[in-house]
Amino acid sequence: MSMKNRILAMTFFLFGLAVFFFLETSAFALSDGKYRAFIKSSQEFRSADAEMTAVWKRAFQSRKRAEGMSWRELQDDQRDWVAKGRDDEARTYIEQGMREDLAYAKVTRQRAEYLRSFLPESTHR
Repeated sequence: MSMKNRILAMTFFLFGLAVFFFLETSAFALSDGKYRAFIKSSQEFRSADAEMTAVWKRAFQSRKRAEGMSWRELQDDQRDWVAKGRDDEARTYIEQGMREDLAYAKVTRQRAEYLRSFLPESTHR
């Protein structure tokens, strides 16, 4: 095999690998469309999302520091969780056979529980 053919073969291989990993990762991503569909069709997800939103609003209002994390760090952590962490956590349950909306509901409830640690003790529930 000539050097040119080897480079061409390697390029196709790497391109195919990149496409595979992109599709594998995006297959579990919660897109805006999926989010809206889950809100509309899944009571479990809708309830979990409302719970997390309410806890986040209360955490924002109190701005309590917890676990040595500043408010800015918590905002960044939440943004990262919404962008990637939520998908990674849900993927575990989906791969175990859990329905997608229920997996996202479960990790959203878990996140709400985590965010409760940023609330003053008297408002945890």
